Amino acid sequence: MITKTIVNHREDALRWTQLLQPLGWLPEFRGWMALPESIENMTGRDIQAPKGVCVFMAEPEAFNAHPWFGEVRLLYVDTDGLVVPCCIHPQAGVLGNLKIQRYSEILAGQARADFKAQMANDRPSMKVCGGCEMGPAGDEGPSFWNSMAPPEQTW
Repeated sequence: MITKTIVNHREDALRWTQLLQPLGWLPEFRGWMALPESIENMTGRDIQAPKGVCVFMAEPEAFNAHPWFGEVRLLYVDTDGLVVPCCIHPQAGVLGNLKIQRYSEILAGQARADFKAQMANDRPSMKVCGGCEMGPAGDEGPSFWNSMAPPEQTW
């Protein structure tokens, strides 16, 4: 089993690791992420949306120097089959529906192309993405690395 827990101090992560690992759990820790449209910003940072297409909408080639080595296309499927751009905010946009479309159709579809074009050209005007600090591949931003980095990079 894996646990994913928000902690504010390294000591808390170490304490939970010592408790959970002997029980067979794999603990993962992160700090607070900036979540668009949240009531409260728990990060303590001034959230600024970077320019360009975020890591979740990047093409695989953008990951050639990344740990995923160009082998990823990041899209997320909601419980009802809706394909959405990211896991941070399920209402950032709808790119298609797996109940009526193939994944390859959605990936190459007009909705995804239009979403990426708007993000590339006018991200501040986007309701959700204009308030998100996730940056492009290679410059993903503090929330991304805060949630996905190995513990030695997180702390």
